[in-house]
Amino acid sequence: MGSVNNNGIDNLISASKSLKTSLQKSIALGLALDQAGSRFDEINHRLPSLASAVRPIRAQREALVAVGGHINRAVVPAAANWRVRSSETREEPSSSSSSEEE
Repeated sequence: MGSVNNNGIDNLISASKSLKTSLQKSIALGLALDQAGSRFDEINHRLPSLASAVRPIRAQREALVAVGGHINRAVVPAAANWRVRSSETREEPSSSSSSEEE
């Protein structure tokens, strides 16, 4: 029976270490998000004007192919920011209710 207790204690110690590591990673991620927040705010502030400026492009295919990489480098980060902001907006009510439970 003693080895069962030792095994249980070992499991608790292991779980505690795992939780501490997870907490440290969460803190580091939170700090990184805080640092990136100002950049996201800047991009988010510019998105409405960029969205209103988008209109159909009438140009020859060769001309569009030549600038395709530039367009992707501009649109992909903006779309990623939009997805992050959209997910943050959806998660805000649940995160505030979970902090009240603690």
